[in-house]
Amino acid sequence: MIEVINNDNLKKKDINEYSNKARLLIENNNGEILVANYGGVYLLPGGTSEKDEHALETLFREIKEELGIDLNIRNIEPLVEVEYYQKDYPKRDNKTVNRKLTTSYYNTMMNIDINEIKNNLTIEEIKDNFNLIWISKDSLISVLKENEKNSNNPRVKYFTNELVKVLNYYNRKEKTDYNSFAHRLASSGDDNILDLLKEERKRKEAYQKDSFIDMHMHSIYSDGEYTPDELINMAYNNHIGTIAITDHDTLDGLKHINKYTDKARCMNIIPGIELSAKTNKGRMHILGYDFDIDDKDLNNKMNEFKTNSYYSILALINQLKIDYGIVFDNNDIKNIFNKTGNIGRPILAKLLIKYGYVKETQEAFDKYLIDAYQKTRITNKGIPYSECISLIKEAGGLAVLAHPNQLLMDDEALESTIKKMKEIGLDGIEVFHSGHTKEETKKYIDIATKYDLLQSGGSDYHGKIVKPNVKLGVTNVGKIKKLSMIDFINSHN
Repeated sequence: MIEVINNDNLKKKDINEYSNKARLLIENNNGEILVANYGGVYLLPGGTSEKDEHALETLFREIKEELGIDLNIRNIEPLVEVEYYQKDYPKRDNKTVNRKLTTSYYNTMMNIDINEIKNNLTIEEIKDNFNLIWISKDSLISVLKENEKNSNNPRVKYFTNELVKVLNYYNRKEKTDYNSFAHRLASSGDDNILDLLKEERKRKEAYQKDSFIDMHMHSIYSDGEYTPDELINMAYNNHIGTIAITDHDTLDGLKHINKYTDKARCMNIIPGIELSAKTNKGRMHILGYDFDIDDKDLNNKMNEFKTNSYYSILALINQLKIDYGIVFDNNDIKNIFNKTGNIGRPILAKLLIKYGYVKETQEAFDKYLIDAYQKTRITNKGIPYSECISLIKEAGGLAVLAHPNQLLMDDEALESTIKKMKEIGLDGIEVFHSGHTKEETKKYIDIATKYDLLQSGGSDYHGKIVKPNVKLGVTNVGKIKKLSMIDFINSHN
């Protein structure tokens, strides 16, 4: 179970610090909870995760340091994970930050004589008189609230708010359905969990060494041929260590990724999307990366996009009938609108192939769909690029101009447009793409450098039908091992 505390409605873009912790709720046979008093703050034993450390590793290490106890994995149960968005959290240096604190809570039954505990406390814990106390489960919440009322420590309210939430959850005795890798391991009863976690980290490090990057691909949730998990498996088999599935105008694919498979856990999977912007000629797409996929405004707009895509496809079907006498069977049309995720012109290209009008997707566009689109685009309810950028930025993401050559602009107009986009928040340009020439790539690198924009790139892989000549992980300059955009994302997460 994941509990979210976000009383101030902070968005990802508002957060400037992230922290991960693990804590253990220990109850004894007398119905008491073991609580640590740390500088006047009541909290459960545990602490902050070190770099690349799993929650369980954090828990075992911290409990050993604070209580001198070697935990047995068979005796602890996953309880709840709390995501706490904290506005103006007061640091020890008197500065404040907006932070997202993610804490994995576990629980166990254990009788401990706190007078016999041998711990290895940090200098700060010793300085702040870290001590342990058993408090009745029935009165603990009252004790916490009374302490908050009488305390001058500005951090007390944050810890009290979270611990009260955890205790209420614990007292309801609900069975956890939390699906994190660490929590599922805790429930497995395997005695060698910590060794497995270390091996897991080593395996990821070995896989990531000299691996490739592909930040542009599509799944069945827009106009691709493979599920998100199939794309992940394909990427893994091609030694692609960092990917983004960037479906057109939909978040559905991102919400169907299983991040807990052996292959997925070896990879860096960055949230991605490709938004369609309204333009007078050519095509303009804005890629979004590393955003909050649960952002309310972005999700509402994607639902609106899905409805609008139905009208656009109906207009195209009608235009094909008017201009070329092409009529699709009603069952095929029903199947289009029953499709999961978003729908676009490639789905009509597949029907044109099925009916024998063309042999491949590009021929369908060249012969029918581009012309039909030009005639119906006036009914297209796309949004300006400024709104695309704003949606991505408000969700805490990076906005990147996709395949600039598809804008069909001369060099002067292109640079002028990019300059305007930069002024309203554009973060980067897709300089490497399967459809770019080497000359175009050099031009886009120069523009990115001139306007201090991040460089991105990807194959724009759809599968063998939509783009038969495009291979996963391969751009016009081959496979990519380094991108300034990935360096930026890694340094800020």
